[in-house]
Amino acid sequence: MQKIHSEKMLSILGDLDLWIRVWKSGLGEVRVYVNIGQPFEKSTIEIACYYKTGNAKFAPGTMKESIWLYSKDDSTKNAFKELCNEIAEYWKSTKFSCQQSLRA
Repeated sequence: MQKIHSEKMLSILGDLDLWIRVWKSGLGEVRVYVNIGQPFEKSTIEIACYYKTGNAKFAPGTMKESIWLYSKDDSTKNAFKELCNEIAEYWKSTKFSCQQSLRA
């Protein structure tokens, strides 16, 4: 499933060094982070954080987007949001590189 999600993400955002990370808290909060570069590295650029369940600042199904994603058209943003929701539904907790998943 990593390969399928990677192919979809790269088709939406382009051929970048994309990483997908799903985070779930013990309280049931779910987020999907999409970064250019490996998460937690100094050169990482966060494209967006999708809040599947929401929290005190963000409603369920919303996202905090960077200027990189903000500049995309609405259909691209909607496709991205739908894919993040699909990823959040499928994965319990994960981190993977889209490029590496295609080579596996």
